[in-house]
Amino acid sequence: MYIKLREASIVDSLWRGDLQIIPNAGHLAQWEQPERFNRLLEEFIEEVR
Repeated sequence: MYIKLREASIVDSLWRGDLQIIPNAGHLAQWEQPERFNRLLEEFIEEVR
């Protein structure tokens, strides 16, 4: 999910929510920074299993 930093407090209300900032990426972080995005996604999946 893409959110503006000023709206980051919403993360606290999400079940198992976690805020990750991917530098030099916008709405399409999975395309703009695929290696970083995939690594973060894999880490998240391992945590929630």
